[in-house]
Formats: sequence, structure tokens, C-alpha cells
Amino acid sequence: MDTMITIFFFVFGITFGSFFNVVGLRLPKNETFANDRSYCPSCKKQLQWYELIPVFSFLFQGGKCRNCKANISFIYPVVELFTGFLFAFSYFRIGLQTELITAILLVSMLNIILVSDITYMLIPNKVLLFFLPFFLIMRMVHPLDPWWSPIIGSIVGFGIIAIIILFSRGGMGAGDMKLFGVLGIILGTQKVLLAFF
Repeated sequence: MDTMITIFFFVFGITFGSFFNVVGLRLPKNETFANDRSYCPSCKKQLQWYELIPVFSFLFQGGKCRNCKANISFIYPVVELFTGFLFAFSYFRIGLQTELITAILLVSMLNIILVSDITYMLIPNKVLLFFLPFFLIMRMVHPLDPWWSPIIGSIVGFGIIAIIILFSRGGMGAGDMKLFGVLGIILGTQKVLLAFF
């Protein structure tokens, strides 16, 4: 039974990983992604459903667009597989508990950020603001011990990067600072320091 549920989370993950690619690539350019069909970034041809099967479409097409033969970025299958693995690992590690929702949300947020950061060197505020209320709710539903750890963790995470930005005169971006503020809420004081190091 555990194996079947793990496989389910993997398939669930690679499917969402495909969507995270779209969000991470389109959101920084203010392009819509909710209703618009996927298209080839080179020739702009709208993709058919069989060209959108996570991982497999990339393999079957030899990593090229069927229409213009342009290379498809490896970021697509890598993020899909990475999301699938992390969703499955989250279930394997946590089980069917409330904290699994927090883990799935965290993996989702970080994979969207991974795509946008690799492509544009940008961590979109909209992504952080979208996920933040969910993390706040999860910390009320499943508080850390001690209860104040997420509050101090957020201040510490935000503050460390703020100090680096100040002393390095922009050596790190404000997106990193906001990200670590959010991570502090999820991880708490000790683990956000571990994540930083």
C-alpha cells in the first residue's frame, strides 16, 4: 500500500512539476498561465496534449520541438522529475500527516522559484505572497515547538540576508531576503539557520 501511495505522489509531483515550469517561466514576464495553452518558446506553436506529458514527451521527441526542431530546455524534465521525487520523498518521510501539506507547499513554492531564478535570476514577489497565507495557516494548524519559533525564524531569516545585502552593497538580492523570511515561518529558528548555512 505504501508503495502505491508513494508512486501516486510521484506521478502527482511530475504533473504539478510541469505546471510549475509554466508558472516559473511566465509569471516574471506577466504572461497569463491559468487558461492559455502551452506553446513552443521558439516557434510559438501551440502544443498538443501528447506533447505535454511530463518527462515522457521530452524523451519521445528527443528533446526537440516537433514543429521547428528547436531544442527543448532540460529544465522542463528536470523540474518535473525533481518535483515528483520530492513529493514522493515528502510522503515517505512524513506519511499522511498534516505536516505533509506544508512539505508539499514548500516543494511547490521552491520549484517555481527554481525555474524563475535559473531563467531570469529573479524570485517573484507574487509567488512568495501566494504561498505565505498557506504557510501561516499551516503553522496555526500544526505549530512548531516552541510556538514562537516561526516568528523568530522569520525575523532571523529576513535579518541575516538584510545584513548581507547591507554590508555587501547588493551582493544578494531582496528576493533572497523575502524568501528567507518565509522560510523562517516554515522551518523555525534553528532550521532556517541550518538552511542558510
